[in-house]
Amino acid sequence: MTSTFNPQSLLQKANLLLDQQRYQDAATIYEQILAQNPQDAYTLYLLSTCQYYSPKKLDLANQLIDQAIGYEPNEPAFYNLKAMIMTDKSQAKKAVSLVETAITLNPLYSHTFAVKAYVQLNLEKWSLAEGAARKALSLDPENLFAGNLLASSLRMQNRIDENKEVVMGLLAKDPSNAISHANAGWVFIHKKDYKRAQMHFQTALKIDPQLEPARSGMLETLKVKSPLYRWYLNYALFMSRQSRLKQFSIIIAIIIGARLISGFFKDVAGGRFAFVSVGVIIFFYLFIFWSWLANGVGNLIVLLDPYARLALKKEEKLDGIFVGGSFLLGLIVLMFGMVGQWMPLMILGGTILISAIPFSCAFVNKRHGGRKFYGIMGGAMLVLGSMAAISEGVNNEYFSAIANVGFASMLVLFVAATWLGAFGFLRKVR
Repeated sequence: MTSTFNPQSLLQKANLLLDQQRYQDAATIYEQILAQNPQDAYTLYLLSTCQYYSPKKLDLANQLIDQAIGYEPNEPAFYNLKAMIMTDKSQAKKAVSLVETAITLNPLYSHTFAVKAYVQLNLEKWSLAEGAARKALSLDPENLFAGNLLASSLRMQNRIDENKEVVMGLLAKDPSNAISHANAGWVFIHKKDYKRAQMHFQTALKIDPQLEPARSGMLETLKVKSPLYRWYLNYALFMSRQSRLKQFSIIIAIIIGARLISGFFKDVAGGRFAFVSVGVIIFFYLFIFWSWLANGVGNLIVLLDPYARLALKKEEKLDGIFVGGSFLLGLIVLMFGMVGQWMPLMILGGTILISAIPFSCAFVNKRHGGRKFYGIMGGAMLVLGSMAAISEGVNNEYFSAIANVGFASMLVLFVAATWLGAFGFLRKVR
């Protein structure tokens, strides 16, 4: 006796699995339905949704939603999913037109405005994200997705008290919502209440172990054990709330301020306080380069904890080893070289130390090409610097020339690494 194919029954079963976030189980059933009807646009959309929420299946989700749109070009939900996929593929500008198409098709669909808020949030247009989220909530006050996006947009505008009020309201509506708990965790990080933040992140991860904002937030609460990292985190949170123009202006102001203060103590004060000038310059460069190194040093701190290290991804562990490890090892070798006044050791220590800069973009960089570029650059710096150190230790004119060339080449690579890091197509760490 053969069983009859019942697509409606299978669809109901798959939708239930989707609601339970059992994405791959649901995907298997959607694939069975599509095997009988490959042009079923709605099922293609649901299958794309499953792949969107599954790890490392974003490209497949994109292919499936394109097929769905091809068969049914007038469904706003399809464009919303496509917009979220493009945003997650770091193509948020393309997502803007997709959302506008969805709004044209149905100007009263709450989810579309929530997606618009998601896109604008990724474009760092905080006020536009807030406006879109509020519009979504005006159409559907129970839209938790929109509520959490509103909370995020308020946090990024440094309106922490408003942010907290929204998040607590969301948790009152649904205490088992993982994203709301993750948002609550970030509220308390901003308020420097790291224990309460950790509690909310733990709850979020119990509900959804794959939720990245909760996992990354949990790591931040572990890294703040270091006072130096805690200082950097406060600075990073402040900068993240600024527009790109304001960020650039603040950095320029810091550069100009450091130069003016240094110049004053070096020239105007008659050279009596030249040591202050040197101190200002050293502090300035530590401040600038610490923004490159802090994440790797933080990952090293977590890596040294036998329990906390379980929260690290493979690339974060490598980041801790090559960035935090290079920084620490290089500093130690450099100090031994300076104490012993032995130039080869100083060159080697300095090489290991500054190789941490390109390595900071070699593992946790979201730009695939940038990871390869900075990985090769960091390796080249280590090779050239080590050649320079060895050649410096050999009392020979020929080797001395090699040392000079190697050292100069290594410094050129170092400068190139820092300047090229300003371009988003090579470096996107956070």
